[in-house]
Amino acid sequence: MEQRDFLKRQTDQLGRSLGKTISMLPGLSNYDSAYEWVADIEQMLTDELAIDIDYLVLLPDNDFINELQGNLKFSNENLMQLANTLEGMANTLHENEQGNEEKSKRLFEKCVCIYEYLNSKSNYSLELAWRIKRIKNDQPRM
Repeated sequence: MEQRDFLKRQTDQLGRSLGKTISMLPGLSNYDSAYEWVADIEQMLTDELAIDIDYLVLLPDNDFINELQGNLKFSNENLMQLANTLEGMANTLHENEQGNEEKSKRLFEKCVCIYEYLNSKSNYSLELAWRIKRIKNDQPRM
């Protein structure tokens, strides 16, 4: 019982930290470049959750999901929040920053990985299917 309470508190903390990160997404106008904005979000993820985005996006898809769920204890809800954050970061780099195409592409790939995983583990979601299709159609190299 005590361990279950501890895990619930950990999951709640993770959700709050991801929510805090997501709340930063609209603040791009306060930065000189999109890259600085993305770097701040990455730093926040590192500080709050010990998540190294540059490391995670290089992992193969199966290892990526296993790392998030196994070592970092992400729930499906946390995965969705992270995917939304990564998608916001990828869109920002893609639309505003030349020279970061590879990073943007890797972030989009991991969004699709999470969305496809979530769609396979729960009831089929038209919203997730639409997001997957939109990202794949907008990213010709995927």
